[in-house]
Amino acid sequence: MDSLMDCVSLNREDIESTGYVLYSLTASLWCLWNTSSYAEAVLMAVNLGADTDTTAAITGSLAGIYYGVDGIPKEWLKELKNCKEITDICNRFYNQYK
Repeated sequence: MDSLMDCVSLNREDIESTGYVLYSLTASLWCLWNTSSYAEAVLMAVNLGADTDTTAAITGSLAGIYYGVDGIPKEWLKELKNCKEITDICNRFYNQYK
């Protein structure tokens, strides 16, 4: 690949999810650009196998930026431990640097 955006056109079998930083980022971008929602992107990252926690965390972060907090399934947020505290921290961070 000449650039990270080349990963968009890769086939599923060409995606590596091993934990190596470049492979994790490539896999995450591929998941984001080959799905149409926050949930689809994160679930695809998990289903890639191998180092799923790293790939899903990166994918979730990128998908959160792309889809915004409203794109995160409400039922997922209900299950998140310390959701209110995390939301407060994120809001403070956002307000400080916007």
